[in-house]
Formats: sequence, structure tokens, C-alpha cells
Amino acid sequence: VTLLDLICILQLRGRNPLGLYPVGMSWQDANIRYPGSYLGTLGNAGLTGALLCTACALLLLFLLQKCRGRLPLLLPLLLSAWVLGRSGVSAGKLALLLVMLLALPAAVKTLAAFCRALLLYPPVLAALFLPTLSRGAVLALIGLMSLGLLLRRLPRQERDLRRLMYLLTAALALGALVFLWGYDGWRQSLKEASALLHGQVQDSFGSGRVYIWRECLRAFTQRPLLGSGPDTLALRGLSPYVWYSAETGKSVTSPIDAAHSEYLQVLVCQGIPAALARIGLALTALIRFFRRGDLASGICAGAALCYSIQACFGISMCQSAPAFWLLLACSENLRCSENLPDREMRDLPRRK
Repeated sequence: VTLLDLICILQLRGRNPLGLYPVGMSWQDANIRYPGSYLGTLGNAGLTGALLCTACALLLLFLLQKCRGRLPLLLPLLLSAWVLGRSGVSAGKLALLLVMLLALPAAVKTLAAFCRALLLYPPVLAALFLPTLSRGAVLALIGLMSLGLLLRRLPRQERDLRRLMYLLTAALALGALVFLWGYDGWRQSLKEASALLHGQVQDSFGSGRVYIWRECLRAFTQRPLLGSGPDTLALRGLSPYVWYSAETGKSVTSPIDAAHSEYLQVLVCQGIPAALARIGLALTALIRFFRRGDLASGICAGAALCYSIQACFGISMCQSAPAFWLLLACSENLRCSENLPDREMRDLPRRK
């Protein structure tokens, strides 16, 4: 992940390491000299964002625990958060923020863990939103870290703080909704979220995702049960999305070959039963995150949940999807498995 971050940083600064862009082109030419945006070694910036937000969640949840040798993982965590913030992939940022919010009741259960969260969250948020942070936001992040340092000096308490964390999570979520409801700034993604809360929907929202989703739902009604087959959306004859590029001064026509939502893609191409199964896998990650049997399974479930959230707005390809499947498999709590024979259960500690 660190090597990927370093390559992305060079690309974001206009360099072309490994010759991944054609000669004379760079990251700055995205959607100007060529359609789409490509970052890192995975190709599409959305795939890179999916992998980086999942890695951020995995590292963050591990750092929240009291484990030896965890501090060096701050480097890839902060680098990944910085690259994710500059990549323009809003789905990855949203997924990471939601997992950070849900981690309060799911992973923060003692005062020591709460102190670690107060010390860890501010630098991650700063790396994610560094260019756009106001002076007040910087002071608030510094205040949170100071509070964490202050609480660490208190006597150690092992009281269960889960109820308090649930209340704090609800308060933060409500505050975010109030902020979005009254938002009147210049950031496009926040403006669109505010408009959605007010019931205003335009086809251009989400880089045209609203238009694409409407076309996909129209195609779904034609074959609702089994769809048309995996990855056959480009063959359904959907009307392309046409948008205006301010940089080139021309209209760009983009054919619809992906739903830009993994769940909607499965629904259209493979039908209702497959879509329910795919949604069930995401719910499995959520349940395991809150009802973890051991430390490792909970951390892996939280990272898989992060991937599942960004998948609501992204595409799935072999460059990034294995991260989700591997993490979901690792979230299986083997110590609580009732399917293993008695002999295997006795041998499990020795094998581990």
C-alpha cells in the first residue's frame, strides 16, 4: 500500500513513474486529453480509491486496538488518506468516514480505546481534507488530540463505554445531517447531498450517476428475475450519458457499460436473487463488525464493510474486488465455528 501511495503521489504532482500514462500526458489531463481518470497501478481512479479506503479502514481499526508494533502503520494510513483525499473519489472518502463513525460503538469499548480514537482520528481527517480545512476545523482537530492526551492521564478505567459511544455516534450523525441540510458552500459533492436532502434530484448528480441509475433501473424492469447475464450492461442498448466539459468546451458522450453501483450492476445483469445475495454479503460484514468474536475478525469485517459502502457508488473489477472477498473470509470467527468437527476444534489452537 505504501508503494502504491508513493506512485500515486508522484502522479498527482505531474510525474509519470513507470510510464503508466502515454508520453506527454499526466494525471492533470484526466477528462481533458483523454476520457476518465487513472491513478496508481490499478488503472481507474475509482478502483484505486476503493482499495485505498479499504486499506485505511483496516489500518485504522488495527491502530485503535492495544497491539504491539502498531505505530509504524501510521505511515501507510496517513499516506493513503492523503492520496484518497486528492483522488477525487468521493465514494471512498464517504465509506471511510462512515466506518470511522461506526467504529466508535463497534471498536471503542474502554476509555483507553477512546483516547486512542481521539489521538488517531484528527490526523486521518486532516490528511483526508488537508487543502480545504478552515482555521476553525484545524483548531477543533487540535482540541480533540489535546483532549485525548488529557484523558490518557486519568486513572485507567475498563468500564464498558459502548452505550456512550452509541449516543455519540447518533449525535455526530445528526450533526452531519444538519450541516448538509444547511450547506451553502462551493464543494460540489456537498451541494448535491444538500439538494438531495431537500428533495431536489438532477441527472448530473454524482458525475451523472443519477442518470445512469435511472437507465439501469429501466433495463432492470425488462429482465427482473435473472437479468441478461454477468457484465452484459453494455449490450442492453442504454442511452449514453452526455455531459459538457468546461475544460475543452465540448460535449462528451459516455456510453453506459457499468452501473457505477455494484449492487445495481448485479441487479440488472444477474437479477433479484443474485442482488439479494450480494446485499447479504455486505450485511454480513456489518453484523460481524458489531458482533465480532475475536479481534482479527472484527478488524477484517470493518474493512470489508468499508469496501461494501463505497461499492454503492463504484464498479467492481479484479484489481480491487479480491480485497473485499479476502477480508470477508478472514472475518469468519474460526474460534466460534460450530461447523468444525470436534477433532478439528481441539486442534485449532495448535494449528493457529
